[in-house]
Amino acid sequence: MRTIASRVEKYVKHVNRGTVFTFSHLLMSLGEAKPDTVSHALKKLINNNEIARIRRGVYLRPEISRFGVIPVSVDKVMTATAQSIGAEAFPSGMHALHALGLSEQLAMGQSYLTTRRIEPFSVGNTHVSIQYSRALERVTQGLNSLNEAERRKIILLWISLDYLGERETSLLSDEINKIIETLSPSARERLRMKCAGRLSWARLMFAL
Repeated sequence: MRTIASRVEKYVKHVNRGTVFTFSHLLMSLGEAKPDTVSHALKKLINNNEIARIRRGVYLRPEISRFGVIPVSVDKVMTATAQSIGAEAFPSGMHALHALGLSEQLAMGQSYLTTRRIEPFSVGNTHVSIQYSRALERVTQGLNSLNEAERRKIILLWISLDYLGERETSLLSDEINKIIETLSPSARERLRMKCAGRLSWARLMFAL
């Protein structure tokens, strides 16, 4: 039977370069293995430059070019971190607008809304701001019957509308309406349902 160290090494070598993985996912894939033993195996791989520790419980198998190690994207780290605790994370504020093609501007650092609490962290020189949102948690529910692209688009639209407010949204109404028109009838109905309460004005603005 393979030792835990050799199984951890095999797992890492089968992971594509540039992939971010978490301690919890590795532990689950190994079955019965003591966390301390797995941690020790990971430390050896870090010392041998096989992997890099991005933050607590999050690791990277570096992608290397002829110029050296290619920096990992913040989105990869954020997605892996959120998934490891059963959460979802989406760009917030100006980053949500940028993700929808509504703005070319980007604020310094990266900012996310999440469906569970996650401590802020840094990737290289990039600070990652994270805000837990109970409202976002509710918005993400009831959308699983949609394809992933439409589901994500609805959530990003909700985040953007909430960030902009009625007045600022009106200045981008044509661009936003073009995005809404790309949604299927079912997805548009889901968006209408999510634009309730403080976003009820969006139903009138976009005839939802």
